[in-house]
Amino acid sequence: MTRGDRQAKAPVTPEPIAALVPLSRPPMDHELKRAVLAAMDSCQYILGPQCRALEAELAHATGVEHALLTSSATAALWLTLQVLGVKPGDEILVPSHTAFPTIEAICLAGARPQFVDTDDFYTRGLWILEDCAQAQGAEWKGRRVGSFGRAAALSFYPSKNLPAMGDGGAIVTGDAEIAQRCRRLRDHGRLEKDVHAEVGYNLRFNELQASALRVLLRRLDTMNERRRALAARYARGLEGLALVLPATRPHARHVYHLYVVRTPRRAELATFLRARGIQTGVHYPIPTHRQPAVRHLSPPRLPHTERLVDEILTLPMSADHTDAEIDRVIAAVRAFFGARS
Repeated sequence: MTRGDRQAKAPVTPEPIAALVPLSRPPMDHELKRAVLAAMDSCQYILGPQCRALEAELAHATGVEHALLTSSATAALWLTLQVLGVKPGDEILVPSHTAFPTIEAICLAGARPQFVDTDDFYTRGLWILEDCAQAQGAEWKGRRVGSFGRAAALSFYPSKNLPAMGDGGAIVTGDAEIAQRCRRLRDHGRLEKDVHAEVGYNLRFNELQASALRVLLRRLDTMNERRRALAARYARGLEGLALVLPATRPHARHVYHLYVVRTPRRAELATFLRARGIQTGVHYPIPTHRQPAVRHLSPPRLPHTERLVDEILTLPMSADHTDAEIDRVIAAVRAFFGARS
């Protein structure tokens, strides 16, 4: 065997694989665990003191008089639509570029969604009932979202800005009548323990989740500020690429639940990043007006929405991502486009 043969057969040491950069990283620490354990020890598990305290704190944080917890944001939307008197045959304007549960709530209430196209900010801004599932803490002209319409729905899904460890949601409203009836309907139409004024539902929240959310609600502004800082880091690092970055409007205070970019080369970029240990997402690949479940509604063509859903890509974002992780994503995206750092 020649020296050259020996060299050719020498084992090749692979390069170490970098740790995964996840799309989202929910917070978890000892303060949260202590709060949940304390709620467990209380032996009060459904709509107890932690839930009541969280409702008061949510109302204050949103700038409205009333908040009531529900089993999910979908439940919050559906319940509020019923209390607002929505009936079969009613039509509700809704952007198609949204999560399907928004449409689901409208359909379950018996109404017909009238799909509208988006603009470059991905919404029409025509709200009566606000779906704030991904916008806790966002502001417009100094007012928190959730305080503009008759009522609003919040989501505490684990990836949201205010995350629970499971499903959860809330209704916030300045209307006492809406609050009173929604509060009653979420708990079997109950006036008191054994008195039911009407047929209701089981859409209740629990003490364990409420105890953790109370901790995180105190941190919400700080967590959102961190998201804004990471978004600014992305904007600086990705400037000048053939990539459409998130736009902001004057007077708006974004909370960057997601950091969504646009490129016609979406699939290639996602594959390139995945090979480098970077998770991405698409929110959402199928607009709601093209979902099979609503095909019978003969939905319209929405050209802007239909174009952007083929181009949008969500990059990693959460309050718990590090600067180094975001820099790693930036470097990978720049390498994909052949740009120097």
